[in-house]
Amino acid sequence: AGSILGRSEDPEGEHVSTAGVSVDFTTSAGQVDWVTSQEFLRASFASSVLQCFGRSLWQADSFKYSFKSSSIDQYWSHSWAERSWKKLLLLLWLNNGTMAVIFSTFTALGVIPLYTLGFLPSLSGLAASAASAEVSIWCVAAGLLGLLLGMLLWRPGKMVFIDKVCLNEVPEVPEVPEGDGQLKQEGMRNIGACLKHSKSMLVLWDPSHAQQLQAIFELATFLKCHEGEKVHLDIRPTMLAPFLLVNLAGNVFIAVAQILVPFDHNWSIFLVAACFAPYFLACGCLLRSYFASIQGLKDQLGFFSIDDTVCLQCDRKILLECIHVWFGSIEDFERYVCIKVARVFSQRLGNFLCQYWMVIILSAPIFWAHLDMIAKAVVSEDYGTASLLAVTAFTWWLGILPAAYVLFIALMAKSQRRQLRRTSNALKLCWRAVPPCALVLLLLVAGMYQTFCIRYMNDAFLGICIFAGTMIIPCYLVWRASTKNTSMFTPRTNACDPVDRA
Repeated sequence: AGSILGRSEDPEGEHVSTAGVSVDFTTSAGQVDWVTSQEFLRASFASSVLQCFGRSLWQADSFKYSFKSSSIDQYWSHSWAERSWKKLLLLLWLNNGTMAVIFSTFTALGVIPLYTLGFLPSLSGLAASAASAEVSIWCVAAGLLGLLLGMLLWRPGKMVFIDKVCLNEVPEVPEVPEGDGQLKQEGMRNIGACLKHSKSMLVLWDPSHAQQLQAIFELATFLKCHEGEKVHLDIRPTMLAPFLLVNLAGNVFIAVAQILVPFDHNWSIFLVAACFAPYFLACGCLLRSYFASIQGLKDQLGFFSIDDTVCLQCDRKILLECIHVWFGSIEDFERYVCIKVARVFSQRLGNFLCQYWMVIILSAPIFWAHLDMIAKAVVSEDYGTASLLAVTAFTWWLGILPAAYVLFIALMAKSQRRQLRRTSNALKLCWRAVPPCALVLLLLVAGMYQTFCIRYMNDAFLGICIFAGTMIIPCYLVWRASTKNTSMFTPRTNACDPVDRA
């Protein structure tokens, strides 16, 4: 490794000269911290990166949003081959989603007094009688507006590292000679130091990720330099961006259907349940593509070779130098990717794609629709119905719908594995239809059980409490079971021979 790097080591191993640049190594628990200058340890506020839908990422002078920092809250790793809108939308969900749903829900709650006091007009529904035909959709509208504003305007304060902002330019420092691209290259040489100083890492994964040398190097180096430490590593597929959009649009459609369709007929339950089918089918298509890409990832990592990766030639040379510093040799790096990195991907790209709070954001329109129905009941002075709707809203929003999401994802994963074993197109089509049909049936049964508890109990409020109590427990058990990630594939467990480059 020394001859490849063109370096000479002193007896204590604390100072190394690499490619004519003075490099300091600080030993800590047997590891090295490669920093050519403290100027290259940089970060940016997440709010600066995400403001105006990632405007800073499109600017040529995006480096002005970064600053020197000896500590980085989160390192953002991504593939340049993936479309930017997916990554930006996913970052907005992950960083602003919690505050956005809190703000939007309070906004929806604030509309209720305005409607009950007559400041907002009623709209026409589909009920037969004129009295019950007047409905409110103001809570849903206000909630959607609040969600959009919260996503775009909330400013998370954590410090992050992203290459587009923190590596494109580097301020002039005495240790680094000027030249075309020289400063950026020195920034690339210090990626390992930035990873070492990062408290956590977020990987925006897509099917091209394993083919990008820089992306794989970042993840492998983060795992290597934090071995034995308690650090947070989060891997999220960029497929979640369109998946979340489809689910949010579907829930808005169902919320409006809940408001406009009267629940004084038995067929209304079937109509609302049928509204789930179209977007379950759309989500199924996205999930099938995702699980198919996981199979490709298994092959890419199982026989990983640096020669098969994509990278700019100038960046490749620098990354190979870094690989020799951190891993000893290219062969050792490839073995580490085949075993350790593959195991991490397998564990974190399992069935459990959505965190609980993310599902709460997606199903928030259902809760807002119940707020509209509560407002209408208050206007009609039907406080008993309002109390029933309040219990129903929290039961579905916090219990049934999150459990339905994780069951749907688990069924899709099982269905995909079954399809791989089938050669008949008819059987494959049947397995594709199983998850959406099963979820629609499940939601239909839950709705019918709710109707039974309300209509056939002597006390309607006691009935809805029985419904809530009996549903929350199994929903909690389903969600808890889903938190145990199911490995998508079995990585290599022993040292593998390096790929033959002959």
